[in-house]
Amino acid sequence: MTVTAPVRPVSVAELQRAYRGLLSGQFRPGRPTRVESWQPAGVVLPVLGACAGCGSSTTALAIATAAGRATLIECGDPARSRLTSAATAEHGRDGSWVRGARGEVTLLRPAGPVHAVDGVPTPPVGHQGELLVLDVGWDAGAVREGRSWLTPLLNGPGPLVVVAPASVPGARRLDAVLRSVARSRAFVVLLGRNRRPREVAMLLRQVLRAHGVGPERVVTLPWDARLLARGVDSRPLPARLVRSGGEVLRSLRLEGTQP
Repeated sequence: MTVTAPVRPVSVAELQRAYRGLLSGQFRPGRPTRVESWQPAGVVLPVLGACAGCGSSTTALAIATAAGRATLIECGDPARSRLTSAATAEHGRDGSWVRGARGEVTLLRPAGPVHAVDGVPTPPVGHQGELLVLDVGWDAGAVREGRSWLTPLLNGPGPLVVVAPASVPGARRLDAVLRSVARSRAFVVLLGRNRRPREVAMLLRQVLRAHGVGPERVVTLPWDARLLARGVDSRPLPARLVRSGGEVLRSLRLEGTQP
């Protein structure tokens, strides 16, 4: 008779690590053996969504627009891009990137498919003092465990913007992301109304307090009916969204970084 050893149940935490490993490209042939290096000349501000579809791309564009002259680098797979129609002028391919413009903001997105974090091409270094806004577009855990040029940015001490919906599920995802990045300079953007249901307001206060995020590092980005229906296009962003982007820059003292 053959005796079969009992199989140990797989925990949720193990499944989450395996999922992040797949997203980061750990099991892809030809995966780099060391973390890629990127030495930008400008000031880098990563914008990270706490969950899919939470408005992180729109937030990144609002921040870049408020800065004036800036470069917005979209790091996700172009097939999932929220900013495909955002440019007012297309300048064609620049190496591994497609370059566009929207007023004084330069837009960069990968020229080809990106199936994992480690496949995001290394962007140009930018100009001295220029603000480089990164629309990260990937799960925080996958980035931190990967070997992309993005990895040191989320593991390091620099500023970071985390975007989450002002809802109970959004607060829970926000808590998970803040716990993952453990960042003392994290700035939180909440999408929704300033007036929230009691249970939402209480949970958000608990999460923000637990991670040491004071009210001076929280901005509410209001929902916009047009953007909800049509997404971002070449038309100007609503002025109140750009003002909210400016609040982020002022809080992080990044105004005036562009030449």
